[in-house]
Amino acid sequence: MKKYRVVRIILVIIGLILSHAMCVHVALEYGYLLMSMKYVTNGTVPISSAPPWVAFLLAIPYLIGIIVVLGSVYFLKSRYKN
Repeated sequence: MKKYRVVRIILVIIGLILSHAMCVHVALEYGYLLMSMKYVTNGTVPISSAPPWVAFLLAIPYLIGIIVVLGSVYFLKSRYKN
């Protein structure tokens, strides 16, 4: 079952790419919201209306995708053992 091993490796790579993309996206959005609240103001009112912690909600879709990918890897590994 060599093809299932290749599929598992590809799924692990996809999971790693998703986790790194999640870190980059959340960090950039958090930094943008933090800087817009602290330094960028329109008179006395900040430009962004959301607090910086809202950026962590962006991780939810990524986490769901990572869980699905890793669940698929576990299923393939347990189902098609050599």
